[in-house]
Amino acid sequence: MNLNLNTKALHHYNDKDHAVESARPVVQYIISILENKPSNVVDIGCGLAQWLCAFKEYGINEVLGIDGSHVPIDRLNIEESEFKSYNLQELTFESIGKRFDLLLCLEVVEHLEEEYAHKFIQTLTKLSDVIIFSAAVPHQTGENHFNEQYPDYWENIFKQFDYSFLDPFREKFWQDENIPWWYSQNMFLVVKSDLKHNYDFPYNGNIYIHPKLLELQASTNQNFYKTSSTRQKIKSMIKSILKKVGVL
Repeated sequence: MNLNLNTKALHHYNDKDHAVESARPVVQYIISILENKPSNVVDIGCGLAQWLCAFKEYGINEVLGIDGSHVPIDRLNIEESEFKSYNLQELTFESIGKRFDLLLCLEVVEHLEEEYAHKFIQTLTKLSDVIIFSAAVPHQTGENHFNEQYPDYWENIFKQFDYSFLDPFREKFWQDENIPWWYSQNMFLVVKSDLKHNYDFPYNGNIYIHPKLLELQASTNQNFYKTSSTRQKIKSMIKSILKKVGVL
């Protein structure tokens, strides 16, 4: 699998996932809760780098966006010199060559097959002590999702590298219509465990599914069952089962 393909979870480059406006309030909040304001930020799987653009607006001048060659350079929200193209499944600390005060990895890891998950998370921990992380949950929908998992799956991998999950975002942004629901649902602060005492955002392990995802799934299922071909297949399947058990 070549992760120069669509590494972002979603949808189209013209939707609000790629709008700087939707990143700004979250970025402002991130800066406010961190122990120290970061002097540099890296975004792994940055897409059009709207998050990094927002960080620059809040005074962080050193940023680096990492993503595949599919990203249209002429549409980046940062300078071309602030972007590097990598196949994410082959990404290593050595390929970047420095650590950062803050790392973002948002709706990316589900696009790697499971065999790459452990190594990829290890690379993230080598790059920064403070990570903003989100990943698609099972049945979230999206293109090229190979490894959708609930948060505890990722938490357990991070624990192997002595990193802790914290939960400052879900309650804060759950009902904010300006924030894409996948961020409101999936975003966590992950820090090196010896920094955990600096933050009062305990993670209780609960799984929350956003109403917009439920609505999306319900709509998809309704459309599926409304088609005549699907109804006929279901009827045939039921008929076949009834014959096997001797009812027909």
